[in-house]
Amino acid sequence: MKLRQKLAVVLASAMVITSVPVVTMAASTNTLTKETMSLAKDDITTESAVKVEFKDSKAGQKEVFYLELDNAEWALEGQTLPEGIKYEQQTDEIVKVTYTLTKDSEKVYFPIMAKVTGGEAKVAVVSKGGNTTVTSSTFVFATTADGEAIVTAKQNDMPTLYTEGTIAEITIKESMKDAFKNLDDDEREVELTIDNDDFEFAQSTLSADQIKFAYGFAGQGNDVASVKTRINSKDKQTLIVTLPADLKSDSIGHIKLVDVKVKSTEKKPTTGDLTLSVDGDAVKATDSIKVAEINAYGSKIEIEEDDEVEIKAGDKDEVIFTLKETEQSSFVNGRDMEFTIDKGFFIPQVEDKDGDLDEAKTIEKLKEVVKIRNTELNKNLEITDIEVNDDDKVIGFTATMVSDTEVKDEIEVKAKITAGLEEEGDVTVKVEGRALEKEISSKITTIKKVVTVTTEAATLKVGLQGQLAGKITLTEAEKGGFKSGKDIVLTIPVEKGITVKEVPTVKTTAGDIQMDEAKLSKVKTDSEGDKYVEITIPVKRTSKTASTIEISNIEFTTDRTVAEGEFDITLGGTALSPISETIELEGFLVVGTPNTEDLSTSNGLAKGTAKFVIGEATYTTNGVAKEMDAQSYVQDPGYTMVPVRYVAEAFGVKANDILFSNGTATIFAGNRTIQLTAGSNVAVVNGAAVTMGTKVVVKEGRTYAPVGEIARILGISTQWDSATKTATFENK
Repeated sequence: MKLRQKLAVVLASAMVITSVPVVTMAASTNTLTKETMSLAKDDITTESAVKVEFKDSKAGQKEVFYLELDNAEWALEGQTLPEGIKYEQQTDEIVKVTYTLTKDSEKVYFPIMAKVTGGEAKVAVVSKGGNTTVTSSTFVFATTADGEAIVTAKQNDMPTLYTEGTIAEITIKESMKDAFKNLDDDEREVELTIDNDDFEFAQSTLSADQIKFAYGFAGQGNDVASVKTRINSKDKQTLIVTLPADLKSDSIGHIKLVDVKVKSTEKKPTTGDLTLSVDGDAVKATDSIKVAEINAYGSKIEIEEDDEVEIKAGDKDEVIFTLKETEQSSFVNGRDMEFTIDKGFFIPQVEDKDGDLDEAKTIEKLKEVVKIRNTELNKNLEITDIEVNDDDKVIGFTATMVSDTEVKDEIEVKAKITAGLEEEGDVTVKVEGRALEKEISSKITTIKKVVTVTTEAATLKVGLQGQLAGKITLTEAEKGGFKSGKDIVLTIPVEKGITVKEVPTVKTTAGDIQMDEAKLSKVKTDSEGDKYVEITIPVKRTSKTASTIEISNIEFTTDRTVAEGEFDITLGGTALSPISETIELEGFLVVGTPNTEDLSTSNGLAKGTAKFVIGEATYTTNGVAKEMDAQSYVQDPGYTMVPVRYVAEAFGVKANDILFSNGTATIFAGNRTIQLTAGSNVAVVNGAAVTMGTKVVVKEGRTYAPVGEIARILGISTQWDSATKTATFENK
């Protein structure tokens, strides 16, 4: 066939294909109009329907599909269908549905008229193709259950008892509406038997006040006398509840048994859960239900859910817990009980003029905020003594028991507790003393750490000025840990011969917290005559993501009188602790052995070694890694280019001795002043012009200089390692 003929065939075929109309069938949305119903076997229901929304369908469109039942049969006899809907029953379970839409995108309700045969009754919408737009789907429209009773016990606020008491509220409820009515017109029974041989029911029958009707039975005019109860007279361990056959309900009904009392047949019953086994011809076999807890003679500690708190390290909060007798007279009147916590400490604490804890005044202050009250007698207990830890923090107190042997005593404790910045974890209170039979303990709160602190020590040399040393890293445990307007404060002792000259470098290395400019205070003197300075760093804006702050390059100057050794500094401030808790950074200042060779050089700069690696944004000075905000690079024909600021700092020049103005960088480097101009290869050194091998460059807003040329001007030796692309500079 010729090419022209082949093209003609292809075009003709395309015309035939494009002339065939395309019918796009949109899917329908199917739902059930009523929640799953609970029905008895063989019940007939007409209360539910399948709602079909024919999306994008047009009026006059004919729909044909099927409804298929599972665990149910169609019961169409005597039923009337909505106008326009036609059901053709094909089997007990399947009907063919025909419907012609009366309007566009119509919603139509197809009723379920069925007898349930057991289990989960389901209806399936089935599409068998054709022009129907219905979507296949399946729904459970009913569940079936035998006429039976379901027995449960109220589990929240579980009663406790020792030799006698009231058990939890018991509910006997219908498994479905009218379940009790369907008990074959016979009276049926629920049997509740105590599993613990040490206990029996304390009454022969229940009074009218102990039987309550609720939900479907409420307000139905049911005679309470129609529900009969009795205790098995042989062992007194079985409560028999007789349900009448004609008890009617308009929805699932409940019968509640309340204030049922039990007692022990033993002087010291076995401790543990008190349970009832459930039996009888009105119920199916079921597991035992817990109705009480049997406690030993003694006490327990409880904390209400609404009183649960979490204390942030360095902050304070009120903790409320209750010490309760598990059995009457467990507390001994007139004797002491001692409360001690294993983390944190109680506040307030009063110090004397020497800074030591004043125990007498602290006890008086604690009485104002620590409330110990016998709630049964509504009587406050006095704090008579306190316990302190090695740091003179109050971790415990003693109170004298005031008891009434006719009631179960409850001792409520309200105490303000705080924690050091480095503490975290669960706080356990221990209660012991002659007022209690034995020591008890329980968790009462949790301490959450606000910040993690890591340090790199500031190692100093004797007799050397302008030493930039030390790094402190603070990482928030969660966002918003440091609040705007609050301060981080470093307190640095000014030992003889050590001075702090300039504020450190402060930067955010992770997250989005914003810090303000740090400030250095003048020398201060504390109450013991020791001198110190403070570096204050305000939080400008709190974080929206957990952040990390780095404090580094604190500038120290030492003279020849400084003693060798280690010294501590203190980290604190309201940004860390609203109540002025601090962290001791032990051994942060390390003063090394005097070395006169390190004091100065001929160029007036400190001795040291700096290294730059091409293409990296870090460099080292004397082995300490530091970061730049831009990478070094090589400028033809082979000059290592580094931002001017980092060139100067690497050679021991202080940050405030580097100035930038109108494209000119001025560096005050020891006994030389160097001026570098962007675009020029001429450096002005102490007023004299010195030609460099390449020009100063401004790149992405930063002024770059050939670091080797600056080293030559300052008299600093250079070395290049081509294998590692490392430039090394040593000031001898």
